[in-house]
Amino acid sequence: MFENVVGHGPPVAQLSADRAEGRLPRAILLHGPEYCGKLTIALELARGLTCTAGDAAWNCSCRSCGLQRLLIHPDTVMIGPRYFMQEIRVAGDAYTRTPSKPTAYLFIRAVRKLTRRYDALLWDENDAATQKIGAAIATIDELLEVVDPDREPPDAKTVEKTIRAIRSACDELASGRAVQSIAVETVRKIAFWTHSRSTYGAKVVIVENGDSMLESARNAFLKTLEEPPRDVWFIMMTTRRSAIMPTILSRLRTYAFYERTPEENADVIRKIFRDEPESPSLRRYFQQEPFDRLAETYLECIANPGGTALHTVIAETAAAFKRGNDSAPRYFLEELIALIRRVWRAESQSPGAAPFPLERLELWRLAIHRHYDHITVRNMNAELVLHALAVEMERV
Repeated sequence: MFENVVGHGPPVAQLSADRAEGRLPRAILLHGPEYCGKLTIALELARGLTCTAGDAAWNCSCRSCGLQRLLIHPDTVMIGPRYFMQEIRVAGDAYTRTPSKPTAYLFIRAVRKLTRRYDALLWDENDAATQKIGAAIATIDELLEVVDPDREPPDAKTVEKTIRAIRSACDELASGRAVQSIAVETVRKIAFWTHSRSTYGAKVVIVENGDSMLESARNAFLKTLEEPPRDVWFIMMTTRRSAIMPTILSRLRTYAFYERTPEENADVIRKIFRDEPESPSLRRYFQQEPFDRLAETYLECIANPGGTALHTVIAETAAAFKRGNDSAPRYFLEELIALIRRVWRAESQSPGAAPFPLERLELWRLAIHRHYDHITVRNMNAELVLHALAVEMERV
């Protein structure tokens, strides 16, 4: 278990020990930055909890582990938003470059992280929209048979055609509002499912980006945690622990994960995605948009107002938002927050090293967080938010 995880030695060792010694709580929280591998760790933990052989090695021959490796295990359910198409794209590129058993698993799992959000147990089977989605997923599953890890890889032309068809089919699913948040109906259906009989003795509910739950969903989830069924584990993940409802947080044991080092990120790109990193940043690798550079230019324009440079960088950033997915504005603001943190750290360690006083940096950080909520919670127009943020930051 956890053989394919790069980095995160201490928290992974703690999880392994807690599981092995029977000390793993029924509800846990994996907290850490995006692209640090939280879902990979959650899925490996789910495999360990449902393994019928006991050791849960990646190559375990038990039926349960085989289903978990392909992400089709009937006793594991996943909900919550994610950067689906980014991962599907880079995993598809990895398989196209190097068709092999590891890259086949990588691509299949990337796709099923999306399609499993549409499990029949989560939706009304009689709904016309659900039936249409079911047909699309059936087509995707049929196409995935071409990249079966236990088969010889097809020729390059077939690989390219199949990957392109799967991406196209997934694109529509990923844009659905149903996978961009966690609704109360979904939580209620999961609560009902947890009380049904399991196939392999244990059930696992994986909640990605748990901070995206709507208020009614939070209350329903809290009720489920207050009366957890036997042999059911809840694994929630978040990049913002402070955004989790306190009463939910009090019922979760937190395992903290941190940003991987540049060397570890480079290892992930080489070993997992079979590629040579141009930049040791997984965020940059997945996004293929220079949000880090745009954030630096944006901050420079704020610090040195005047001229048209700010309008130019906002227009360039808005264009990058349109090329990306719905999370692109959030990624940009997170890069901006990370940049403020780095400047703050430099100024704290060596006063005078940064061109801005700590008081100004703190006010900027608070302003960015407020406007972050305008985009992520209130769904305000991202370009207008960037203009409003610039005005507020310039006044500080």
